[in-house]
Formats: sequence, C-alpha cells, structure tokens
Amino acid sequence: MKIMRQWIMLAAVLAAGGMLISSCGGGGVSVTGGQSAQVQTPEQEYPQLVDAPEAMDAIAAAARGEFPFDDEILDDAQEPMAQSMRKMQQIPPAGASGGPDMNSYYIPSKAFDGDYRSWWAGKTGAKKWDLYYAFQQSHHLDFININFYGPDYIPDKLDVYVSADGLQWDRVAHLINHKKQPLNPFVAIGREVRYIWIDMQGNPKIGFPLVRDIEWQPIAERVGAYAIPGQNDNWYFASNAFDADPETLWAGKQGAGEWTMFYGFPQARFIGVVAVDIFSVNHRPADMELFTSNDGKEWTSLGSFGSVWPPRKFAGEVCKYFKIVMTGNPPSGFPIIRTITYNLPAGAYAKPNENSYYVAANAFDGVPNTWWVGQRMAGAWDLYYGFESPRAVGTVRVNYYSVNHMPATTELFTSTDGVTWTSAGMMPTGASPSLAVNASVKYLRFSMKGNPYVGYPLVKDIAIQ
Repeated sequence: MKIMRQWIMLAAVLAAGGMLISSCGGGGVSVTGGQSAQVQTPEQEYPQLVDAPEAMDAIAAAARGEFPFDDEILDDAQEPMAQSMRKMQQIPPAGASGGPDMNSYYIPSKAFDGDYRSWWAGKTGAKKWDLYYAFQQSHHLDFININFYGPDYIPDKLDVYVSADGLQWDRVAHLINHKKQPLNPFVAIGREVRYIWIDMQGNPKIGFPLVRDIEWQPIAERVGAYAIPGQNDNWYFASNAFDADPETLWAGKQGAGEWTMFYGFPQARFIGVVAVDIFSVNHRPADMELFTSNDGKEWTSLGSFGSVWPPRKFAGEVCKYFKIVMTGNPPSGFPIIRTITYNLPAGAYAKPNENSYYVAANAFDGVPNTWWVGQRMAGAWDLYYGFESPRAVGTVRVNYYSVNHMPATTELFTSTDGVTWTSAGMMPTGASPSLAVNASVKYLRFSMKGNPYVGYPLVKDIAIQ
C-alpha cells in the first residue's frame, strides 16, 4: 500500500505538469526538465511494479490528466521515484503564456498588463492551471503579488517558481488555501530571475481561477501602470490614474510616507508634460520627483515637481518607462490621484532653460525684448511650441541676439501628435535664419546642438508665418 500511495502521488505530479521535483537548499524545490528519450519507463526502472496493476493504472490515469486532487507534496523518500518519471519541461516563450484559459478573451497576457480591469480566467473545472512570464533578460525581482478577483476565485493550492534559464526552477512559495489565505498572495523573491511560473491546482469555489493582475518590481518589460504601496487592490487601482477618467481614483496606503507610481509603454515614445491631477491639496505629498528609464532598471531624475498647483513637470524625453516618487505624508495621510497625463500640450517649452526668468514662452510672445536663454554650456537644447490645433505653417524665422548666440546647428522638426517627429531641415547660419516648412503641423521643435561662442543660445523671438 505504501508503494501504491507513492505511485498515486507521483501520478498526480506527472499530470500536474510532468516535472522532476527534488529538494533544494533553504526548503525550496528545484524542477528540472529532461529529454524524454533519456528516461527509462516505469517498467524498466522498477520491474517489480509490472505485477502491480493498480499502481500502473494510476500512472496511466495520470498521463490522461485523470487524478484525484491531493494538496500534499512529495517527501524525501518519494523524490527518487519522481526523478525517474520526469518529462520534458518546455522553456516558456517570451512574454505571458499558460492556461488552460477560459476562452480566447481572458488570456494570460491580461494577468501581466498592469490593468486591474483586464483579467485572466482559467478554464472551468480544469483542476490545474499554469501562468508563465518570460522576460527578455534576467532582472532582480523583489516580490510577486498575485491579485485574485476574490476568495472564491483562489485555487486550493498555489506554488510560485522562478528560474534563470527556464529549466532549473526554484519554488519560492507554497500556499494551501483552506479559505484562510489572503486575497492577494504576496511572495518575496529577492533574486535575479528570467522566468516566473505560477502553478495553481484544485478548483476554486466558483469553479475557475480569475486573476486581475500579477505585479512585480521593478517594472522592466511591463506595460501599463502599477503603484506601491496602494491603498487596496480591489478598488483604487493604479491603472485608474491613467484612464483619463477623473471619477476613478488611485489612493496610496495611509501613512506610508513614500509611494511610487510607475508607467510602462509598449515601445519607447516621447513624453511631454507629466501632469498629475491630485484630488485636493490635502492629498498632495510633501514632495514629488519624476524619473524616466529606457530599461526599467536604470533611472534618470528629471527633478522635483516643485510647489506649482496642480503639479506639472516638463519631461521632453523619449523613454519606455517613467515613475513618480512621492514622499512625505499629505495632511490627509495618503495621496489620491484622479488622472496622470504625459502628452505635449499647446504652448512653449524648452529644455534645458537657463533659469525661470528666461522661459520658452518669451521666444514666441512676439516681443523681441523678452528672451529665451538656454543653460550655459549644455551642448544641446530643445525648444518646443504647440498650437491649439493643427495649422498651416509657411516660413519659420529665428531671431538670435547675435551670431555669437547661435548654436553650431539648429534642426527644425514638425509633428501632428507630439510623439512622432519629422525633420523639416537644418536652419541656415546667421543671426536671423529662416526655413520654409509649407505644411500643416501642430508642434514645432527646434533641436539645437553645439555651444555658441558665448556658451549659450539666446533667442529674442521666433516668427511663424
């Protein structure tokens, strides 16, 4: 009977994914793939079981996926049997994969898209479901947070594995539900990983698992929004801050003292003014700082939002990720954000400025005695102007203070959306160069490079005809 029980438990393991399971240091479990052609059959490995039809029937049933659910795990005595019965573990493809899914709408990628209102749902009554995520490269993960729709959608057993190569897996969490587990399992990782595997077994009360979102930190290769720490993940979603609806809110955890809001684009793109619509001044943190990144690991600070109300910060950069770090408890004890926008609005912007006096608007006000001045010896400057709506632009003339204040080169770019830019050509040399555009545009960008003789560009006025 002991051998029979071992084989039944092993059969369950095989039907659950065909993995080799063995103990590893620190109480973890290592799951290793192997070539099936190199594995002996049960009859070859254990000839004494050929005459044990019940055990062999259990193995055959397991191969068909017919096995009684058992939330136990193999002990040290049973692991050699599991090793002899391993099957090939396929390396997960890039991005999100897994299943079985409920249908073609609730697919695995929706569990990793950063939007709590797009869900992954497993096939009803399947008893076992797997979700995988494969990064393009290894990343240091601090945690994995699995957000189920509710207690009735949590399976009986949940194991979380991580891997560096997709073959050797370490189990970092083993949760038995018993209806006592928290709604959103939070698993500490603290290591470099490339692959995530979430193994769910046992039908939830509702009959299938439903995952709102799976979060991790940092946000490398993640699309969409998430925030830490949030007030809760059942109502005040991070994605609420980016849905352009001021009636849906994100709220930070009360009294945390620091909160970080992340956003990732599918591809790197230009962002203009990052504007944060905070619920009220009583919900504004003491300080807010804007960062951008192209890989989700290395971040560049663009500085504090300052004391301007409502909070606005000109980015003027191409990036794949940006984040807002909020510090200092608001008077209410927690921040509330209605919406966050990041497009380039109408008006004048420049980067980098000399100071707050020689602002970009001075170059477009039609008054030659008010100036825009670029930061000294910066080597490169960008001066933007956006119209309220697209308009025909014929000729553009830049009036510098003198040829000594003219950068080495100035290239003029145009855009209809503030994201994609097209070169209209290089401005000629001289104190008042002009360039024919003859196109309908919404945005102009003057890209200046090369320090002028005096060390900085000074523009008296820009005439647009």
